Amino acid sequence: MRFGVFGGTFDPIHNAHIAVAEAASRQYELDRVYLVVAASPPHKQGERTSAHIRYDMVRRACEDSERLVASDIELSRQGKSYTVDTLAELISKNPHDEWFLIVGADMLESFGTWREPERILQMARLVATGRMRIDLVAAARRLEREFGATVALLDMDELPLSSTGIRRAVASAQSIRGSVPEQVAMCIYEHGCYMDESYAAMRDGIRRDLSQARYMHSIGTAYTSVEMAAVFGVDGHKARVAGLLHDCAKLPAHGAQFELAREYGMDEALELPRGVLHAPLSAKRARSMYAVDDAEILSAIEFHTTGRANMSALEKVVLVADKAEPTRSYWGVEKLRRLAYSDLNAAVVCAMDRGISHARARGQSIFEGTLAARDYIIKEQSDRGERDGGE
Repeated sequence: MRFGVFGGTFDPIHNAHIAVAEAASRQYELDRVYLVVAASPPHKQGERTSAHIRYDMVRRACEDSERLVASDIELSRQGKSYTVDTLAELISKNPHDEWFLIVGADMLESFGTWREPERILQMARLVATGRMRIDLVAAARRLEREFGATVALLDMDELPLSSTGIRRAVASAQSIRGSVPEQVAMCIYEHGCYMDESYAAMRDGIRRDLSQARYMHSIGTAYTSVEMAAVFGVDGHKARVAGLLHDCAKLPAHGAQFELAREYGMDEALELPRGVLHAPLSAKRARSMYAVDDAEILSAIEFHTTGRANMSALEKVVLVADKAEPTRSYWGVEKLRRLAYSDLNAAVVCAMDRGISHARARGQSIFEGTLAARDYIIKEQSDRGERDGGE
């Protein structure tokens, strides 16, 4: 068999990493490629995300692949992680097979400074891929002259992605859709990687208070809200907070929402239809428990279930994200997800239509605010179409 080894910090793993591993697998007919998460790489300094979280990202990225496998072989090793030791340990389990070490161009340039480079070349053949700023061929030829190595070059287009850029995008509540697999994005949001302490405090609060399924739904809604916000020109930070806290009052204990409503002096909210109470209650809880005082955020939380006439773009984003986030699974959700990134008003109407149909099928009354919100959007679209047609 033929095995590949592709090591890295993977903070986070992104689509370019995956593209390299898959291209190497195809081009050199590798039966398996191990993506080895570095616990403490000797060539990188400074703070890094926990190795176990980075491994979780890589594991999730490899879930749907037949040939890519996440490896935590270095996580139990003390001190710096050296490639020569990792290769030796992996090969000891399959000593009669052929091994390939996949490296980036920057690593290829510094290969001569690695620990025991000659031994590495005895154990595995180098496969190099690189960024345009580095002369990959020249680096390969230099290694061949110095060590007698045979360096294979990976034939693939370069993807303009970097872990640094993705970390910055997450920190500033910008889109990472298309840069990392969706399951990796969910992992980032679940662990609160690259985000400020305020997000971490809110995340810890809802993780403590909500069921695991509701917690993951909230994580998904936060992520989807940010991604939609980037498409429709909405403030990403506000979208993230509103998405994360939109269900913060959906406590799992029986009767807990009614107790909260009485505690907050919201006796009138007790008359709301089933399934609606938690929305205004969550807005109240976001203010009192999580110190959210932004009126736009609180309004997006309050109306994420029913909607209202003349909704703001943020309100629409959170309403749709609640129904379209990755943990949702129901007939029609893929259509809603397509609309969520192309036509915000159509997505809102689609989400409302599903809610109305669902309620009617159960013999439940339809909240008048939802009907009013839906009619407002449809009329607004019709009026805009007439104006555009008359110009």
